[in-house]
Amino acid sequence: RWLIVYPVFGTALNLVRSEIWRLLLRKRVSVADAFWGYSIGFLVNNVMPLRVGEAARIGVLARKRHLPIVEVAATAGIERILDLLSVVLILAVALPLTTATLGMRHAALVAAGVTVVVIAGAVIVVLFGEALEPLVERVLAAAAASHAPAIVKRWRELHQALAVMREPAIA
Repeated sequence: RWLIVYPVFGTALNLVRSEIWRLLLRKRVSVADAFWGYSIGFLVNNVMPLRVGEAARIGVLARKRHLPIVEVAATAGIERILDLLSVVLILAVALPLTTATLGMRHAALVAAGVTVVVIAGAVIVVLFGEALEPLVERVLAAAAASHAPAIVKRWRELHQALAVMREPAIA
């Protein structure tokens, strides 16, 4: 019986996820395009290894709507940060209920540590991305001068995509 109901729930969840993605992209894509990208991603994830569908959904939407791929990828990254945060919260609630084995504690600490580092990095880019651009340019000029302009352009796209988190209604 559950298998009969699942397609309805799965489609509804994909609609909700695609609407979240659309909001993170500042409504520059239609509901249909965001849903299509999500659906392609899930399809590819089901037939290919290593969650290649994540890259597929980003590529499909960026190409279809002519958006910078880094910006679309950054919004997908925001979603994954939120997913990671929810997993850490679930772990925090579940850990006291387990036998508190060393392995479980270690896994929870690693997950929490990774989450803190990722969120801190995103917050730094959101708050100080524009101010950090000259530093990024100088470091890249010293490390990879021939590729610096292209990477700085991608930095701007990343900063612009993450800046959506400064908008309270969307955040």
